[in-house]
Amino acid sequence: KKPVYIAVIAVATVVMIGGAVLLVAKFGRGSAGSANTGIQLVKDGKALETVVVDRSPKEKSGIDDAAAAKILVDWIKKITDVSLPVAEIAPQNGNAIYIGGAAVKAGLKLDDIQSPSKEGLRIQADGNRILIGGQNSTATVKAVCRLLEELGCRYFMEGPMGEVCPRQT
Repeated sequence: KKPVYIAVIAVATVVMIGGAVLLVAKFGRGSAGSANTGIQLVKDGKALETVVVDRSPKEKSGIDDAAAAKILVDWIKKITDVSLPVAEIAPQNGNAIYIGGAAVKAGLKLDDIQSPSKEGLRIQADGNRILIGGQNSTATVKAVCRLLEELGCRYFMEGPMGEVCPRQT
C-alpha cells in the first residue's frame, strides 16, 4: 500500500471576492515516494493523523467545523479506505489536522486576510500538523475542499458518478 502524503509548500490564503477565488500563495502535495516532502496521513492501512475539531455550536447556516471534519474524513476514506479519527483534543504525539476553531486555537491566523465577504481561508502545514480554517464555517468547509482538490479530488454532482478521487491503496 502506498502512503498518502500532504505537503504545503507555503501558507495558502484564498480570498473570495464576488464568487471569484484569488489564490495568494501556491501549495501542493508531495509525492508518495518522498518522505521529506510532506505530512503522512495514512501508512499501511492505518491513520497517522487525528482530525481535531472544536465542537462549538453551529452558525445560523447550520454548518459547523464538525461538518468540515466529516467531509475531510469521508474523502480520505474514499482515497485510502482508512478513516481518520476525530477528536476535540490533539493526541500526545502531536500528529493532527486542526480544523476551524481548533486550528485558530493552535495558531492559525485568519484576521489578516482581507476579504470583503469574510470568506477568506488559509491552509498551513508545519512539521507534524496541518491547520485548516476560514473566516466563517462555510469558508472552513471550502478550505477543506481546497485541500482535497490538491489531492486530486473533484465533486461534480451528487453520487459516485459525480465524484473523482485518486485511489491510494
